[in-house]
Amino acid sequence: MTRRAVVLVGFMATGKTEVGKRLAPRLGLPFVDTDTLVAARAGMTIAALFAQQGESAFRALEREIIAEVCAGPPAVVATGGGALLDPLNRERLREYGVLVLLQASPREILRRIQAQAAREGQSIRPLLAVPDPLSEIERLLAARRRVYATADITVETDGRHIAAVVEEVHTRVQDYLKSSDGDTSPVAGASVLKVHTRRPVTSYPIYVAPGLLDALGDLLRSALDLPPDPRSLVVTDETVAQLYADRVREALSAGGYQARLWIVP
Repeated sequence: MTRRAVVLVGFMATGKTEVGKRLAPRLGLPFVDTDTLVAARAGMTIAALFAQQGESAFRALEREIIAEVCAGPPAVVATGGGALLDPLNRERLREYGVLVLLQASPREILRRIQAQAAREGQSIRPLLAVPDPLSEIERLLAARRRVYATADITVETDGRHIAAVVEEVHTRVQDYLKSSDGDTSPVAGASVLKVHTRRPVTSYPIYVAPGLLDALGDLLRSALDLPPDPRSLVVTDETVAQLYADRVREALSAGGYQARLWIVP
């Protein structure tokens, strides 16, 4: 059994809490739900916290809770849907354990949220209390796509029984830990090459891994230990810039870096 933490991330209603509750005993770890801890500390439900104090108050408490969880022993942790948007949360959670993204389609997410609201006799979740919740789900997913893409493992949940999702997460976490040998950096399991120029003092590493481009900000912060807010210069040519410049700048921005582009002939 693993003694490393497993952090379940992803949009609301993708099954993080239910999967986490079932996964934890299989891994021999306790289960923690950050939303539950936030509500307990606030002394009110998440919906009430949003209504009375706003999203900023919720995010501040969430950041505080995540810092405490990550300072504690390994656990299976279910996070809120927006937890990874905070660069500090991302850094802490990545250092703490394996990030597992649970995904569902916008329509399936809305169906689950509406079913839960009807079952519990509650109103729809605060972030979706808008005239067109499906469009809002699509908008939020698009805005969070690059941050979610930094997860180590991605599991689809549409049309699947919870037991099947738990089984896949369990298997893939175990395989991931074996292949990465416990590495929790953004390039865990990657093939890492050290390239030496003609002047030995100017050698630099090249990281190769699927989806690494979208984790560029996190890579600079955790794997290379660069300061959190330096000015960054991206040097490229016109062809590569047309294909990837916007994506690189967005990934750097998500990690807290301000990037300028220098295109060479």
